[in-house]
Amino acid sequence: MLGIGGNYAGSEALAAMLGDDRPFFSLEMPGLANQDVPKASIEDIVARLRAEIHALSIGERCILLGACAGAFVVYELARRLAADGFAVEHVIMLDPPPSGPERARRLSSFDRWRQLAVPRFIAARVWLTLRTFVALDKSQRAAFLRQKMAVAREIVARRDLLRESRIEVQVTRVREAASAALTKFVPSAYGGRVTLIMGERRPPAEARTAAARWAALCTGSFDTAYVPGKNSGLMLKSPNVEVVASRMRTLLAEH
Repeated sequence: MLGIGGNYAGSEALAAMLGDDRPFFSLEMPGLANQDVPKASIEDIVARLRAEIHALSIGERCILLGACAGAFVVYELARRLAADGFAVEHVIMLDPPPSGPERARRLSSFDRWRQLAVPRFIAARVWLTLRTFVALDKSQRAAFLRQKMAVAREIVARRDLLRESRIEVQVTRVREAASAALTKFVPSAYGGRVTLIMGERRPPAEARTAAARWAALCTGSFDTAYVPGKNSGLMLKSPNVEVVASRMRTLLAEH
């Protein structure tokens, strides 16, 4: 599972490099496919994905991989699936960011800000339109206004203010709900096997401190690996993804 707003395309290169000898399922953050936006809690996100996994008929053994915010999701998901009787053989966390008290509060942490996603989008579009109009030559402004009037008539005819921008607004709402969930999330202890793969997001001393915090939570087998890449997005692109895939193949060979 990828991070906030990520979809299967981000893991396509890694999946191809891992081979086709075992099934590879990509989980997306709930809400991206125009479903209801999840509540701002990791627990709500996990509850939805837990139901999806139960519906997949994949047996009762699995390895979970999560990148960035998705690392927190698969960690908590592993705890819940273990309680359901699933044999989660391994949890692999790729470059999880700070969470809970360690994560700086953002505007998306506030309920009211997230509730105003549509008005904010409209205000941003109006402001962009005004800026564009002012920047145009006088000879171009009449054509620009005619174009915008045509858009306004289409909105009225379709009775759809957002039109094709509806997906963009939905993705923003999901991203902000997931970001707020990270601010609230404090992971609990987990007794299964966990591997923490860290990139270059943090300075070395800070990375060691973060790894030590996870080691204290993971009461089962725990190990840490380091790969190149400033963030999980870059870690899953060439040439860094080749290093990640090599490390992953070594881990998977143990199962």
